[in-house]
Amino acid sequence: MDSTLDPETIHSVRQVLETLPEEQKRVLEMSYYDGLTHVELAEQLGESLGTVKTRIRLGMQKLKQGLRLGLLQ
Repeated sequence: MDSTLDPETIHSVRQVLETLPEEQKRVLEMSYYDGLTHVELAEQLGESLGTVKTRIRLGMQKLKQGLRLGLLQ
């Protein structure tokens, strides 16, 4: 997680991550926390590159939507 983010934002991101389907959560965590590329993710998970990219895209969309909803409340 970027250390320049305030603790409240970090907490919100973690909360929304917990609501994602496990497959989407896993690829986002491995990508952003472990720094793996899409190709590396596909290799490690035994999934196609297209599947990994789709899971990242869907996870990011849900993360963005969840954070927007949280900010509006």
